Amino acid sequence: DMPLWIIGEPYKVALYFLVGFYGDFSLAEEDISHLKRALGLRCVISGAIIVVVMALLPFEPIYRYTVALASLSPTSSYTIFLVGEHGYGEAMLRLTVCGGVVSTLL
Repeated sequence: DMPLWIIGEPYKVALYFLVGFYGDFSLAEEDISHLKRALGLRCVISGAIIVVVMALLPFEPIYRYTVALASLSPTSSYTIFLVGEHGYGEAMLRLTVCGGVVSTLL
């Protein structure tokens, strides 16, 4: 368990840094609506993948559980970096950061 913990720590630090660096949590009503739709769609797609994985993969249950858990994992911090550095605009950056935070909390 210790090697996995050591490998995972830089990801957590990078995510916290990017959320703090790019974080602007003043969302308008339209932004909240976009955020709800995106996270809802993500959950629906993840749920469909989990159903397919559990029903169709001919592996031991531990492997199916691992794939299901990975499909429920939060967004990558790299997405936040790409949106911030490649000029997609402040609104998209704000939604990406907020989506990542809420996805992580879920």
